[in-house]
Amino acid sequence: KYTLILEGIDRMESGMKSAKVHTDALDHSFGHLQGMIREIGIAIGLSFGIEKLVEFGKESVKQFEKIEHAKTQLTNALQNRDIEFSMEELNSQAEEYSKKWIYSKEQIMSAQLELMKFKNLHGKTFENAETLSIDIASRTGRDLAEVTNSVGRALGDPEHAARLLRPMGIVFTDSQNKMIKQLTETGKVAQAQDIVFRALNDIFKGSADALAKTAEGMKKIAGEGWEK
Repeated sequence: KYTLILEGIDRMESGMKSAKVHTDALDHSFGHLQGMIREIGIAIGLSFGIEKLVEFGKESVKQFEKIEHAKTQLTNALQNRDIEFSMEELNSQAEEYSKKWIYSKEQIMSAQLELMKFKNLHGKTFENAETLSIDIASRTGRDLAEVTNSVGRALGDPEHAARLLRPMGIVFTDSQNKMIKQLTETGKVAQAQDIVFRALNDIFKGSADALAKTAEGMKKIAGEGWEK
């Protein structure tokens, strides 16, 4: 009887040892599998990171090419127009504005190019037209080049400013229209432009600054900063 009990205990111990061997093997296999999964995850992460880096590089090259193209166009335009700014000064303006407002350097240079299409825009008037256009585009969400074109046309021909700006929802009073007409007919174009500036600034001035301070604006400026 005792012999049978001892034999049973031996078999039990043998079974437990065998089970432990299998358990240890399973643990080892599971650990190996975890290591493989970890390595695969790292490889995928590295691959994803490299892909993003390559994509960023391509976008940076595209942005650089756009800026260089805009510079070439501005340089050519300056040969036919005297706006009292050099190419270096226009480039500095675009750099400065792109750092504090949501528009890229290339977008601002494109806006500068739009303004150069119109007469009577030079010096401080040209610069004020730039910042005014950025304010209007920031408030309305319209394309900056499109807004700048409308502003340039209105300032270049202030007598017809009311008609030119009406599609943008901008309306002048009868007294403003009358004063603008009188001034342009007597050759006082700069004073007529001042009326247009005041009317638009009363509505839009500070819009670019306000947008730049929002979460969306700060994110946009930060993104443009990486592209530059």
